Amino acid sequence: MESEKINERMLSKDIPKEESVLDLEVPVKTSVDVDNQSGNIVVNGLENKHMSLRTSFGNIRAENIISDLTVKSSSGNITLTK
Repeated sequence: MESEKINERMLSKDIPKEESVLDLEVPVKTSVDVDNQSGNIVVNGLENKHMSLRTSFGNIRAENIISDLTVKSSSGNITLTK
């Protein structure tokens, strides 16, 4: 049983990783709630009542935002600019 676990771990390292990008263009007053487990979040030019941006492993960059903003990154940089 223990050798099966070791083999599974070794195999998972051999699997090539793929990158995914989700690029959305929405109206300026769209509500936004992003909860990302691994990757960067970039938001620009939105104006709404509340916005929430969260990632476990990645950077968050929010630019030109007019909103009550909640931002959290467990492991990454947070940059807010106007």
